[in-house]
Amino acid sequence: MPSGTFAKVSVVEQAPGLGGRRFEIKLDGFARATAAEAAGRHLTQTMLLLAVSLDFGLRLEYVTHEPANIYERFRSDGLTLSGYGLAMWPQHAVLKALSDTLSCAEMPSGLLISIELYCSSLLEANRRAQFVGVVSALEPLAAPARLGDSVDGFIARMLADLEQDVDIPPDLKQSMRGRVRLLQSESIRQSLRRLCGEWFPDSAKAWQTVDRAYRLRSELLHSGAFADPDTDAAVEASEVRRVLRAIYQRWAKQPFKAPATI
Repeated sequence: MPSGTFAKVSVVEQAPGLGGRRFEIKLDGFARATAAEAAGRHLTQTMLLLAVSLDFGLRLEYVTHEPANIYERFRSDGLTLSGYGLAMWPQHAVLKALSDTLSCAEMPSGLLISIELYCSSLLEANRRAQFVGVVSALEPLAAPARLGDSVDGFIARMLADLEQDVDIPPDLKQSMRGRVRLLQSESIRQSLRRLCGEWFPDSAKAWQTVDRAYRLRSELLHSGAFADPDTDAAVEASEVRRVLRAIYQRWAKQPFKAPATI
C-alpha cells in the first residue's frame, strides 16, 4: 500500500444462494490504533469509489459502527467455526398467508412503495443501511394536509412582498416562491405525527418511536455518525419495523401470521 502497510485480500465463505462473492481485506503494519482506524475509513472510501468507477454493486457487511475493525495482528485468532442455517415457515402456513393476502384490496401507491422499502431494508448487509432503509419507508405514508385559510392568507402576503422586492435576483426569487408555498402544508414530520395519532390513538409510543428514528437518521445522514456512539442501529430499526408492521396490518384489516404489535 502507499502508506507502507500490507494488504491481504481473502475470499470468505458464505451461505449458498446469496449471490455474488464475499471478500475480506486486512491491513497490517500500523504503529497506533488511531492510524489503523483512519486507514480503515480510507479503505472503505476506496472500495466504494472503486465500485462506482467500475459500475458494479458492492455491499459492506459489518455489525459495528464503522465498516473497519481494529485488531492486534500478533494475537492468535484461536479456534474458529463457521456455519449457516435457514429459518422458514412450513408450507401450509405460507399458503394460508398467501391466500389471506390475496384477498386484500388494491393498496395506494404510497403504501406500496413503503412496503417495498421496508422489505428491501431487511436484506441490507449492515445495520446502518437497514436503519436508513426502514426509516425511509415511513415517508411515503405521509399525507401532508393544508394548514388552513389563515396560513394561506399569510403565505399570499409573503409572496406578494417577494414579488415587489427588486433586490432579490430572479433565479433566487423563483426558488423562494417554491419554498414559501411549501409552508401552506404540513411537513413530513408534522404529517406523520398527526397520522400516528389517528392510527394509534391509545398509544403514544408509536410517535415517540417515529420521532426518535427521524432524529437519528438526520444525525447519521448529515454528520455520518450517531451523536451517541452507544446507539444501536439494529435495535432502533427493530422498533421502527414494529410500527410499520402495525400500520400495514391495520390497512390489511387482518392479523399477520407473525403478529404486529407496538
